[in-house]
Amino acid sequence: MSKVWFVSAEMAPYCKTGGLGDVVGHLPLALSRHGVEVGVIIPYYWEALRSGLEIRIFLKDLWAPLKDLWLPYDVYISEPQGNVRVFLIKREDLYFRPNLYRDAKDDYYDNMARFCFFCHACLGLLSKLVEVPSVVHCHDWHTGLLCPLILENPHLFKAATRQVFTVHNIAYQGIYPKESFSLTGLPSERYFHPEGLEFWGNVNLMKAGLNYAHIITTVSPTHAEELKDPWVSRGLEGIFIKRAESLYGILNGVDYNTWNPENDPYIKAHFSSQDISGKRHCKKDLLEYFRLSQADEDRPLVGMVTRLDYQKGIDLVLNGMEQIIQMGANFVLVGEGDERYQEGLLWLKERFPDRIGLYLGRNEGLAHKVIAGADMLLLPSLFEPCGLTQMYALRYGTIPIGRATGGLKDTILPYDLISGSGYGILFQHFDVNGMLWGVKEAITLYRDKKSWEQMVKNAFSQDFSWDRAAKAYIELYSKLIPQ
Repeated sequence: MSKVWFVSAEMAPYCKTGGLGDVVGHLPLALSRHGVEVGVIIPYYWEALRSGLEIRIFLKDLWAPLKDLWLPYDVYISEPQGNVRVFLIKREDLYFRPNLYRDAKDDYYDNMARFCFFCHACLGLLSKLVEVPSVVHCHDWHTGLLCPLILENPHLFKAATRQVFTVHNIAYQGIYPKESFSLTGLPSERYFHPEGLEFWGNVNLMKAGLNYAHIITTVSPTHAEELKDPWVSRGLEGIFIKRAESLYGILNGVDYNTWNPENDPYIKAHFSSQDISGKRHCKKDLLEYFRLSQADEDRPLVGMVTRLDYQKGIDLVLNGMEQIIQMGANFVLVGEGDERYQEGLLWLKERFPDRIGLYLGRNEGLAHKVIAGADMLLLPSLFEPCGLTQMYALRYGTIPIGRATGGLKDTILPYDLISGSGYGILFQHFDVNGMLWGVKEAITLYRDKKSWEQMVKNAFSQDFSWDRAAKAYIELYSKLIPQ
């Protein structure tokens, strides 16, 4: 297999805000286990500096353009495991900030400049590193510009490259005023038009990847079809329809070395499908952490680990919480995001202090505790390209309640009382009544001990490993650069 280069704004454990970081953190390792040599290029953020991971200097004093200026940058290297090397682009004024993309109120004002420079720096680095036919795999709008930059500059490379562009979240497209187009470094007469980067008079950096990559992927088969719907793709449906033959949906996977109740270092007690008794200890530990009543140990416990964003259905949660409490459930949430959602959740916590547990922020260990200790996991998303937490939950015997969209539809099989098959609840409508129907169904099954035990048993048996996804990507890469 030829060399594969991942280019991304995130990669766990160096830096992440959500699913993108998890995918780029785990898929290269899975590919390497199949003999693929993988390099990953990410920005060198403060978060990576604070991670404690071994990172050392690789190249100093490289230069890349940003509009009319040429700016220096350094490249660092880290080798996490396997046949994978991680290269980090360091320029402190652009990437050494408290967060990756935004503060609590808004995006950083210069995000377009930050990621245009990143793409130019990646172009320069790849021109030095690519020595054999290679696949350059770009992820989300932050790296879309690299696709046309490579096509514009084939003379920089010693060997041919082919580009793959993956859409993780269509809601974030990198849209900026047309006056900022010069930051891209592309000639406007060839690229600022509707078949290029122009989008209703603005610049759309995701379109750079969609229009100029050789292949487009997204993170579940259902979402690949959904992207052809204007309601989902937010004005880009024409590209997905036009490029349908080059569009693939490959379901993300789970790293079962990290998410495994048999050896998870974050949880109170270990357990497995053969002996689930430790899950009850994890539930008790979770109630203690959030100072919820221990007398409520038999109440159904609904959990969420999420970004606080409209897409994730937080409005539904805020408007339906009183009814969830009235159904007899307790609720715990770990997440960060929009201030207005934080304020709404804090208000609910004050109103139901003994029934709601709330942690506003990112906390990996606590996320594991919620996945392990909750009875059910709520995912009321407007859309969900893939989703990972429902797959984590299944490994811990935690039953997902999700809306029938994207990867949730591909990974949650509704429970059937007659056959005893299935391991979750799916609801159709993105509204409070739809969500409450799903929660009520789950609580009803929870109180039917025989059915609940069967659901939990079925959940444990699901396999969404990265090995399956890696094989699909290897097949896809082989279409671009035959062996």
